[in-house]
Amino acid sequence: MSQKKRYHIHISLVRNENVNLENALEYALSTDYFLTWDLLATHTNFVEYSRQQIDQCDYMIFILGNDYGHLSLSGVSYLHLSYIYASSKRVPMIALVNTQPSQHELLRQRLDLFNLVIKEQGSRAIYFDQTHDGVPDCVRMLEEIKDKFPRSGWVKDTHPLRTLPTGASSDLKSVFVSDRFHIRNSVQPALTASSLERDQKPPELEARPTQVTPKALNEGLLVNYTAHAFEGGNLQEISAAYTFSWGNIVQMLQALPQPFTSSMMLTQINDALKDAAMAEALKISPKIHAVSRCQISNIDYQWIKSQLVKKQWLVSVKEERSIRELWQINIIVQA
Repeated sequence: MSQKKRYHIHISLVRNENVNLENALEYALSTDYFLTWDLLATHTNFVEYSRQQIDQCDYMIFILGNDYGHLSLSGVSYLHLSYIYASSKRVPMIALVNTQPSQHELLRQRLDLFNLVIKEQGSRAIYFDQTHDGVPDCVRMLEEIKDKFPRSGWVKDTHPLRTLPTGASSDLKSVFVSDRFHIRNSVQPALTASSLERDQKPPELEARPTQVTPKALNEGLLVNYTAHAFEGGNLQEISAAYTFSWGNIVQMLQALPQPFTSSMMLTQINDALKDAAMAEALKISPKIHAVSRCQISNIDYQWIKSQLVKKQWLVSVKEERSIRELWQINIIVQA
C-alpha cells in the first residue's frame, strides 16, 4: 500500500504579529507537511537561517500582514528581502496578504511590497482580513501547486526501532536503529600512519574544479551596504541595497591573486559597490561629489562566503609555514 508523501514548507512572515493565524496554519498543515518558520528578526542568524530554509524547502508560504517587519541597514525589511530572495530562487509559493486597512498601509515600503507580491503571485495571492479566513484557501491551493510544481518529498519511515534486548552486554554496540542508520561497533582497529594515508583523499581530487552552469552564475543575490557620501565639506552615511549575480562575485574574486585572504575578498566586494553607492547618493542629493568607505553588511558577506564554500566554488588552501586563512576560486564554467 502506497503511503502519503510529506513536503517541506517554509513560512516567511513577521513572527508573533498574528499568533492566532500562525496557530491555525500549524493545526491545518502539520499533519501533511513539515513546517519551518522564520526566526524573530532580532536573532543574529535570522538572514542565514531564512535563506537556508528557502533553499531547502519544497514550497513556501509568504505572509504579509499589517506589519512591514524589522528593517535592515538599507531600510528594506528582512521580510521584504526574504521575499525577493525566494522569488529569485523561483520557489513555488502562496502569498497570504492582509487587506484590512491600518496605519501601516501608509508606509511606502509596505505598499511597495504589497504591490510586488500581488503582481508576481497573481492568482496564488490569498487575501484575508480576519484570523482564519485565508487558511482553507491556503490548504486548497497547496494541493494545486503540488500538481503544478511536483517535488520528490518523502515518505515517513514506519519501521519500528530495533533495540538491544534487556540485559544485553554494554559491549554489544552494533545495532541497526533503522533501515537507514547503523551505529558501528565501538571496537575499532588501531589507527596507523598507513591507514590514515589510505583513508585520506588525494590532494588532486580535493582540488578538482567544480563544474558550474551559466544559469547558476546568472542567479541574483541582494546585499545591504553602507557608505559615506560627501557634499561640499559635509559627510553623511547612506544605507542601500544592491543586487549582484553569482557571476559578478566569482569574476571579481578571480581577479585577485590566487590564493587570497578573507580580508582581500571583503575589500574586493566593497570596492565593487562604489559605483552603486554613488548612484544611490545622487538620488539623495545631486550635489554629492564623492563616496567612500563602502561596506557590505557583515551578515550578507558571511552568507556569501558560506554559500561559495557550500557550492564548492570557493576552497580553502593550505600554505606551508603560514597560519593565514587562504582561499581560491575553483570552478569550470560549462559551455
